[in-house]
Formats: sequence, structure tokens, C-alpha cells
Amino acid sequence: MSERVLIIGGYGVFGARLAKRLAQEPRLDIVVAGRSRAKAADACADWGGTPYVLDRDADGDLERALTDLAPRLVIDAAGPFQAYGADPLRVARKAIEAGAHYLDLADDRDFVVAIGALDRLAKERGVAAIAGASSIPALSGAAADALAAGLDQVAVVDGVIVPGNRAPRGLSVVRAILSQVGRPLRIWRGGCLHRVTCWGWPATMRLSIVDGPVLSPRWASFIGAPDYDLFPGRYGATSVLFRAGLELRILHGGLWLLGWLVRLRLLRSLAGLARPTRLIAERLKGLGTDRGAMAVSVAGRDGAGNARRRTWTLIVEAGDGPNVPPTPAFIVARKILSGSVDSGARPCLGLFTLDEAEAALRPFAIRTGRRDEPAAPLFERALGDRFHRLPAPVQDLHDVFDRRVFVGHGRVQRGRGLLARLCAA
Repeated sequence: MSERVLIIGGYGVFGARLAKRLAQEPRLDIVVAGRSRAKAADACADWGGTPYVLDRDADGDLERALTDLAPRLVIDAAGPFQAYGADPLRVARKAIEAGAHYLDLADDRDFVVAIGALDRLAKERGVAAIAGASSIPALSGAAADALAAGLDQVAVVDGVIVPGNRAPRGLSVVRAILSQVGRPLRIWRGGCLHRVTCWGWPATMRLSIVDGPVLSPRWASFIGAPDYDLFPGRYGATSVLFRAGLELRILHGGLWLLGWLVRLRLLRSLAGLARPTRLIAERLKGLGTDRGAMAVSVAGRDGAGNARRRTWTLIVEAGDGPNVPPTPAFIVARKILSGSVDSGARPCLGLFTLDEAEAALRPFAIRTGRRDEPAAPLFERALGDRFHRLPAPVQDLHDVFDRRVFVGHGRVQRGRGLLARLCAA
């Protein structure tokens, strides 16, 4: 007996790739849903599946689909999840109420964290509702789990994604990016919250695999990611960082400059510029490559007190980058349908291992590698073995892998003369 899977946005950049892979699984009946019957039919003509017209935002459309199709699993691959309005969890809630499992490819920070509000309802209905089965936080979390294993103390979890310029750009992806540009962002750094700007001043990232491919240097800037909220508690990290970048510096720099319109409050959001921005990016597509990358690193101390930095790197060739985000959803969907995922609503963390993810990525032109290297902080490197003979409070003060914040009280005494006042001023 077949099990029906309803994929909303099943003909999009990521949804189509997920639908195609699931359609190859035995006993699955895949329904590709979206606003355009023609696009859904074209997608199904290539590899199978059933087209279905569904406007997620139209009154009654989702309820009708859940009643007519009675799917066992609903997957939302449409997005952008930043634009789901005043009731962002409505798709997940309606699926749960209909007795269907729910899964999405969200990478929006607020959306993924909010899924926990449906935990009680999901458990009452005996279904799983999983948010964020995408590159972040699912794949970044699987990588961090593997890298943190064996470390007694995790100080920093650092991630970056830099797609190739020729990667397909769906309108919802462009809109999701632009909705963040120039907006204030709270990140967990040094054990407290710091405020930065989304897609602000870039850092240069150099990514490579030992004895493998090397990626050209790329710019990357801080972006909103669920990792900021999920990883500090999961690993006890004092800093959680996540950046993303575009291959062409003219495009990345252009986003940074456009962000000033939001920072100066001349525009509330750049999301309305999604269509012209996508058009410009498409015109410049030939200037870049089809090579992209993702990396996650964890820094901390092992059981012997040695400072280590462990890094997992993924480099994509031959335009296979769009196959990375739907791979976590593919893994988790199979686990849900096999009954190996407990009921309840939660972000997609700890549901698969990094080894499972790498195995699922093998059909594509993707290389992965791991490295483990010493990462002693500057003061420890300067003093060598003498560092460990310092008093514990002094060692702790200089045990800085990224940034730390110390709070205390002090008293300043200064002279009363003219020169002292002048210097103080």
C-alpha cells in the first residue's frame, strides 16, 4: 500500500529535487503542489508524481488539499518562511490537525524556533512536526554534533555557506535573502548577545579540503540563522557564528550597499526588489562558476585540556549545489515514514548523523572532508608550557577562542592638574 506525500512548492528549486528523490522510493505516492498547474505538470512529466493546484495563502485551499488527499506527510518546500505573516505556523498546524506528519525546509531563525509551540498538539495527534530540515540548522547541526564529539568544552561553533554564482535562484530564495539585508541581527558571541547587521561588512573566507579541491576566496557576511538560538544550549558554546556569501563580489558588495537603505530607514525591507535583483543576478550568471561550499568548525578543548579546532568542509562541483539543502529533508522524510521519528514538534537537530548526510550526498558531484588541528589561543601559544603554570583565573582570562566578555568593577584615580584633565578629555 502506497503512502502519500504532499510537497508544497514541489516544482521549485529545492522542492523539485526533493520530490524527484522521494519519487524513486518504493511505495510512495508523491503529490507536487503549487499555484501553477502547468509547472507542477511539467515537473511530474520528467520523473513521475501527481500535479496538484494549491495556493498556500488562499482561504480553504490547504484544508481542501488535506481532506482530498489525506497525505501521511506534508512537506513545505515553498517559502520564503520569513514572509508567512501573522500566523507563520498555519501550514504545520493544519497538517497536524489533519493527522499528517509535517516537515519543512525552513532556514528562518524565528520560524524554526517557533515550531516548538506546536509540540503539545503534535504529541496529542501522534505525529512529528520538524522544522529546518535544510542546510541550516539540520546539516550544520549534524556536522557540529560530529565535530564536538570528544570535546569536554566547546567554545565556538562557526558556519558558512557560499554558493556558486551559477546556482539556480528561485524567486522565493532571492526574496528570503533580501528580507534580511540591512536589518539588525542578534548573535551569540562571547557569552552574550551582540548586535550586528545582516549582510553587513564582509569577511574573506578560504575553504578547502585536505588533498582535495580548493575554493577561490569568497566574501561572507553574518546572516540570520536558527543556529544562533539552538547551538548555545546544545553545545554550551560561548560564540555561535554563521555567515553566507555570494561568489561575485560585485553582487555581495551591492547587497551590502543596498542594506544601507534599510539601516538608514529609507526602506523597511528590500524584499520588494526581489524580481529586479534576480534579473540582474541572472544577467551576471556567466561571470561566476558552478562551484560552492559549506563549512562548519568547532573549537574547544578535549579531555586532556588541549585546544583543538575541528572543521568539516563540503565543496560542490558541476552545479550540484541545489541538491544540498533538500538532502536533510530527504533523510528525515524517510525516517518519519518508517516510524523512527518520535511524535512532537521541534527543530531538525539530532535526527541524522553526519555520516548519513555524506552517504545521501554521494550521488552528486560533492566532496567532503574533515580536519582536526591545534587551536591554542594567542596567549597560550606565546607562553607555551608556562601558560598552564599560571593561576587558574589568569588562564581563564586569556582562554579566548573568539571573543569573551568580562564584567567587573574598577576605580580610576587621576590628577587634578590641567595636563591631567587635558589628557583625560
